[in-house]
Amino acid sequence: MQHLPDSDPVDEDGFHRGRVQAVRDYGGDFDWGGVFVIEDLDGYWEYLTHPAHAHTDRIGMPLVEKYDSSDITDDDPQLGAKIADLHRRRYESDPELAALVGMLP
Repeated sequence: MQHLPDSDPVDEDGFHRGRVQAVRDYGGDFDWGGVFVIEDLDGYWEYLTHPAHAHTDRIGMPLVEKYDSSDITDDDPQLGAKIADLHRRRYESDPELAALVGMLP
């Protein structure tokens, strides 16, 4: 298991930063996974729309053989709808990305 350095929720550039951990999926259906701890929906939106994330999506999605994603919270029963809205906004603003996501297995 690899643990990347923790950082403050908001760094000196004003970006919300969370904790990231790469995990190996021994005995499961995947080889690798990632765990992202993001403070709030504003931080999640920054993560979703960050140029590095968009770049990773464009080079990584065509290589994906199997994909799964989940969001976990302990304090907001409406979080699923709020996250779905962020993704909807992101895909509406980026048709190329929406097409890539539509091709995921």
